[in-house]
Amino acid sequence: MTKELAQLTELLLSKVAEAEEIYRQAREEEKTFDFYQVIKPYADEVKELADRWEALAKEWQKAAKPKHISPLQIQNTHNNLLQVSVHCHIPQSSKSRFIKHCNASAYVLEQVKQLLS
Repeated sequence: MTKELAQLTELLLSKVAEAEEIYRQAREEEKTFDFYQVIKPYADEVKELADRWEALAKEWQKAAKPKHISPLQIQNTHNNLLQVSVHCHIPQSSKSRFIKHCNASAYVLEQVKQLLS
């Protein structure tokens, strides 16, 4: 379980970085993305990973009882990941809100990663 959780955590960290890059490029180039061709497949991929991560992270949190990771943080990180996966394709989204969601997600993912290693 912890090996898969560690792998998913790494993968989601890379997805957050990828989303930040997509958002940056979309804002610079004023890009628009087709919902069914680009946004939905990307969001579905992140949702699948985030759903598996959330289930494993909650199991791990119950078993390991890490001092600084709560079930609410895990749930909020899951929700933030879902929002980031969609909003990275919408350059009109609030930049500060998008960055806060990315940073919050990355912070919890990094904490989980450190505790697993």
